[in-house]
Amino acid sequence: METDETRDSYIPWESKFVGREKEVSVVKKFLENKKSSVIIVRGANGAGKSRFLTEVKYLAQINEWTTSILTDPARIGEWQQELGYTEDGPSFGSAEFAMQQPLLVAVDDYHNVIKELWGAHISETCSVLAKRISVMKEGAGQPIILIITCEGDSPPSEWGLSPCKEINLSNFTDDELKEYLAALIGSTNPPDELVEQIFNYTGGNPFIVTEVAKALVTGGALVDSQGRWKETTFEDIKINLDHVQMPASVEERMLADYIALPDDAKSITSLIAVLGRGATANEIVQISGQAAARGVLASLSRRGVIKFNAADGSYCFSRPLAAKAIYNQLPEKDRAHWHDKIAE
Repeated sequence: METDETRDSYIPWESKFVGREKEVSVVKKFLENKKSSVIIVRGANGAGKSRFLTEVKYLAQINEWTTSILTDPARIGEWQQELGYTEDGPSFGSAEFAMQQPLLVAVDDYHNVIKELWGAHISETCSVLAKRISVMKEGAGQPIILIITCEGDSPPSEWGLSPCKEINLSNFTDDELKEYLAALIGSTNPPDELVEQIFNYTGGNPFIVTEVAKALVTGGALVDSQGRWKETTFEDIKINLDHVQMPASVEERMLADYIALPDDAKSITSLIAVLGRGATANEIVQISGQAAARGVLASLSRRGVIKFNAADGSYCFSRPLAAKAIYNQLPEKDRAHWHDKIAE
């Protein structure tokens, strides 16, 4: 009997690493040449920062680097022990610290990790290590690479260092999305209609793309009972992604971005979600009553929350899925407020 679990088992969710060749090559060069560096990897929620670290760890190990990667703040004790952390602080800050192999140290989601109970210790460890790297002379001892993944401008400014090497992970392009879907669902050539739909729906965010594909598989829309790609799926009909049941993790990810917005941006975002379509800046100013709405729209565009359609001068969500998540969590009184404003 076919179940959600057996359908899921057909899909290699930890699939081929796609669309990051240029970014990975930056780290690979340091690894192969045995060079020290502090590398900051920036990316939005779901951009693939953790998956990037997994790939980097593999490359480091085949190039004979010792790796110590912190992905869970609860493991800080083990992580510090790996690094020779003592009661007096990080020993690698001293001249006596010596290593047998090159060392790659990484902290995933630094912006969240430092908010945890042991955040100050993690920040101190990274700061001392980064400063040691900044004064290391080439050829003097084993090289060290520190990689921090984060959102925003967390590490460099607070460490007071000269500019670090920076890598920015953006969302998939449509071509990268097609390659990624092919790896996920085992089709050599996913239909362009499917690729376009998922790209427009998710904005190309790798995490959300994976969850949407998983939901489609679980719902039996993409593969048959034997795990084979349904070649007829898009021959006659188009999948309605609005009717696909998304896992709670996706809505939580969408809402995390929304919750982090300033109040004026939340207000405009809520309005567009209730409106359910694109709207021009003039419409939004008129409905919201906010004279500064144009500036807020520009800010939301820079954040990637909404996008501007030059064809008709309208603003709409970059990811329709985000509009759905925001609308669903709005209190009834807020929905009614905006519906009344729209009707005026």
